Amino acid sequence: MAVRLTLKRRPEPVPGRQRDLRRAGLCLLVGGLALAGCGTESVSSPPAPKRIALVYLARGGAIVLASARGEDPRTLGRAEQALLAPDGTRVLALTHGGGTARLTLYRTGRTSEPRRLATLGAPSFASTGVQLLAWSPDSRYVALSADALSGGGEEGVLLLLNVASGQLRTIATGNFLGASFAPTLPDRLVYSNASISQLDDNESLLYMSDLSGHHTRELTSSGLASSPAWTAHGILFARLLSLGGPSSSPRYGLWLIRPDGRGLRRIADFAFGPPVLLDGAAISVSASGRRAVGDFYSAYSAQPLVDIWEIGIAARSPSASVIRLPGIRAVAEGISRNGKEILVVAQGSGSTAVESIPWSRGETATLASAGTDPSWNH
Repeated sequence: MAVRLTLKRRPEPVPGRQRDLRRAGLCLLVGGLALAGCGTESVSSPPAPKRIALVYLARGGAIVLASARGEDPRTLGRAEQALLAPDGTRVLALTHGGGTARLTLYRTGRTSEPRRLATLGAPSFASTGVQLLAWSPDSRYVALSADALSGGGEEGVLLLLNVASGQLRTIATGNFLGASFAPTLPDRLVYSNASISQLDDNESLLYMSDLSGHHTRELTSSGLASSPAWTAHGILFARLLSLGGPSSSPRYGLWLIRPDGRGLRRIADFAFGPPVLLDGAAISVSASGRRAVGDFYSAYSAQPLVDIWEIGIAARSPSASVIRLPGIRAVAEGISRNGKEILVVAQGSGSTAVESIPWSRGETATLASAGTDPSWNH
């Protein structure tokens, strides 16, 4: 039995657009990225943001900027995707039209004008396949993926956008199943990548690279590894342990590996569906790197539901537990810097709201009564 992984694209909480990547029927999450570092492991936190804010998409694709609690909302412009910089001073927006995908930078101040950074389309890229993935912690770069027009649509491209210059650089080609920026300098990244033939064998590997893409090395040597996320104790990632059957769920494990490729250890096993890559992050990590939240499909459910998992990455006793929200379909979109709150999109009774949930459960707070695709730096 082949494993089925599905590409999810916001603003839909579940499921979203799908892309068939396998000749043998394996559909893998594509376009997810995050960027992480290699070398000596660091546990220091990213710099404190200059502005604490929340960004989400309202009805009609309006980009709404608000306080971290959803107060004082105002519209910046319109887009299909929008992503808040970690320092809170800028928002990168993606719009489509005329066979191109346009990247526009908005300042969160009240007087600045938007700035067009780059345009993607033929002959190199399919405009509809562009996906914003992640800002670097220092707010200098943005990782994004695109569908290449060569290779019959079976090959993706991992791109790096220099926000200051607007320059786009190709880091790697292939099929990407997640990534994360290193939390501290020097700028580096870790990503999961596979060729079509590897996907046919249920295999994808983790790679480490600098931001030039010229110095890349293999971190793992086998297995279906996906959704890497940098933490205070190493790189956290999901790996398929065994295939499911007609009456059983596939089994996945959460693993940690040091940035130098050593110290691989399994921290938890679960029987659930594959990771859900939403704008590149199936697993989001707090600034300290000691708490994370992950989205995984509920295996063999009657509907394409998503389970939210809290992941504690303590040095000696890592843990994971599922969050149940009765009567609500929800996906996690991020975690606060201190790890005490989880940002979610919750769908229930015909409406989609942006909410925050306290770690280990508690009373939820509605940040936007109607909104999708949120990002914050709270």
